[in-house]
Amino acid sequence: MQNPFKPTAGATPPEMVGRAGLLDEFEYGLQQGSGAPGLLTIITGSRGIGKTVLLSAAEDIARARGWAVISRTATPGFLARVGDDMLQLLEELGTGPPPGKSPPSPRPDSG
Repeated sequence: MQNPFKPTAGATPPEMVGRAGLLDEFEYGLQQGSGAPGLLTIITGSRGIGKTVLLSAAEDIARARGWAVISRTATPGFLARVGDDMLQLLEELGTGPPPGKSPPSPRPDSG
């Protein structure tokens, strides 16, 4: 049998195997809201095991659930870029709903 590993620097593979549980836990944390234990996730591992692919899948889930996502590579100037992204999001999102009003709840998936 040929080795299926082909380093692709974060390119999405045809199928993501063995990550459904991690992504389910991440999604559960998002459903619990800000401050939920499931929102604190640290992904570590050797080069090429799929960390970037896993993070990309988590970003997709967060965006689909209405969360603002900032995705940056930790290279020189990282904090300044994240700060700029946060300011841009603040301008786009505004100050939020008026006091006493909460944003509409997302509709459940109909699938």
